[in-house]
Amino acid sequence: MASVETTQPLSASLPSPTRKQIGLIRLFAICLLIPCALVSLVLNLSPNFSDSPNQPSLREHPVGGDILQEYVGGHIWNADRTRLYDWKHSAALQHDVELVGFEWEASGYFPMVYPPFHYQFASFGSGLNYRSFVVAWMFAGAISLSIASFVFLSGYREIRSGTGGWFIVAILFTPLLLSLNMGQKSAILLAILTISFVLLHRERPFTAGLVFGLIAFKPYLAVPIGVAMLCKKQFRFVAGSLLTLSVLIVGSLFLAPDVWGDYVQMCFGMSNYISNSGYQLEHSHSLWGAMQLLLGDFNPALVKPMAIVAAIGLVTLLGRILSGPIELSSPRFAFQFAALVIATVLISPHFYTYDLTILLLPLAICGLSEEVSKHINLRLLYWICIAVLFGASIYVPLALKLGVQISTVVFFAWLIVIAGGWNAAKKQALHRFE
Repeated sequence: MASVETTQPLSASLPSPTRKQIGLIRLFAICLLIPCALVSLVLNLSPNFSDSPNQPSLREHPVGGDILQEYVGGHIWNADRTRLYDWKHSAALQHDVELVGFEWEASGYFPMVYPPFHYQFASFGSGLNYRSFVVAWMFAGAISLSIASFVFLSGYREIRSGTGGWFIVAILFTPLLLSLNMGQKSAILLAILTISFVLLHRERPFTAGLVFGLIAFKPYLAVPIGVAMLCKKQFRFVAGSLLTLSVLIVGSLFLAPDVWGDYVQMCFGMSNYISNSGYQLEHSHSLWGAMQLLLGDFNPALVKPMAIVAAIGLVTLLGRILSGPIELSSPRFAFQFAALVIATVLISPHFYTYDLTILLLPLAICGLSEEVSKHINLRLLYWICIAVLFGASIYVPLALKLGVQISTVVFFAWLIVIAGGWNAAKKQALHRFE
């Protein structure tokens, strides 16, 4: 009797997804949906983006906040890039109703303070009308937050199960909400630092450097981590960063060589930026800003010397945390990178409240890493994290009332707690070796 061959459908021969793959797909979906939902709420509910019936015809602030200068900068890059840093020209365009589609206070102006390649990138969206550009830019921030969340939660080996904790902290963190409401780029900075950290932890320093080089649109933020990696002989990381920076610079230098001269001249002209009368010192969280707030009205000559003294103390503390060789795959590396991110806030010449979004990374490292929590004084860490998470909403009113920026004290205390944890982890590693 002839045998009858039975054929199975193609789907039956395909390998079924593993539990790990299903978990990653679910995690990716969560990481994508929550930030996009958050941005959608901001776009629909925030007065900075919506046109409510009660909105006056002459707005106090522009639609989309800081996004306006990206849009105008991209427009200038395409139209006449030699005028990119001509403040009168850019100010006029920011108030051009035909270009932006609304009127706002004539005295308002967003200066072009980013490198030319930043506006070169923004120019790809200049063909959109302004409202569409705002939506695209906001969802670029949402996707950046999604990427940062997914990479950290799936790629950091030492993490405990903490998907819910990560997003609860993120949603409650005032700087992130403020950044989204003001159209800032802090979520992009958070993604760059998070991806760099995870790649370093997985011993891929060159790739990590390639990603870290993207932080060049705010070059002063690269200094603490970049210098530390150079001093610790992480040359592949440094090489990757320099390669990205070179590509960004050469790409815009080839198209607009004269613009770079204007940018450098503008940078030198901002050496005393925070001393200007219009600078909101109560929003500044750097050492320089804190000293300017504390001493500026009493003895301005002491501001820079005292900021330098505080910076020396900070560098000394970092030196203690970074002592010995860096072992990228070791859980102890998390202490060092978290400290470098916090130090970035303190050392930077300009650091407003919305920029504190990057502190979500050290908060996650300290709160969700099982290895880190074994060594840090959990009681102290608990109070520090509470002060960082919820204090961000009261730092500004306290600074206005007291004339002191409490955040710098909190961040210094955070570094001291991390330094104590680093010493404990180091002693334990030596004990195991013996």
